[in-house]
Amino acid sequence: MQKVSEKPGRVGIPGYERAVEFMSSNQLRSAMEHYQEALRLSPDNPKYLSLYGLCIGRYSEDFSLAIELCERAISLNPDDPTLRVNLGKVFRMKGDKANAHEIFVRAYTENKSLPSASAELSRMGMRRPPVLSFLPRSHWLNIKLGKLRAKLEPLLFWRNRGRSKRKPASPQESYSTHTYEKPGPEPSPDSITEPL
Repeated sequence: MQKVSEKPGRVGIPGYERAVEFMSSNQLRSAMEHYQEALRLSPDNPKYLSLYGLCIGRYSEDFSLAIELCERAISLNPDDPTLRVNLGKVFRMKGDKANAHEIFVRAYTENKSLPSASAELSRMGMRRPPVLSFLPRSHWLNIKLGKLRAKLEPLLFWRNRGRSKRKPASPQESYSTHTYEKPGPEPSPDSITEPL
């Protein structure tokens, strides 16, 4: 009989180690089989459930099952932000970028030193505010105007490239480049002397 480790993800479940190897080399079918073997030995292991869900999302694109497995893993261990990152990856593969971004942000705020959360956030890029803030981000007009803004901004950047980017911070600062002499009192007639 195989030795099963008490701690999730520790050495002792051969299916798990093999699954990680297969998944990192993009052999998803073999990885799924090994995750299934690991889950037979330890069915409530959150790490196995989460990675199996991620693998299902990548291989079979059964996103509803993948999300269900990842959410179950989070319910078993809500303090592990890597489980949230895996759920975010499934949402991103599904095309639900809004949920994926929200989950990645939550994982990042839980553990700012987690490299996978920050990598996923940088991969998604910064989300700009909607063009028309009074309409939802998903409104067709915001989508069209956002795409137009994305196309026009590089053109505006190149147009303004040669110009100075610095703007005066205050109206007083804008006048500070000009030096004006403060007028003094008018000289009296007896103080004026003619040169010899």
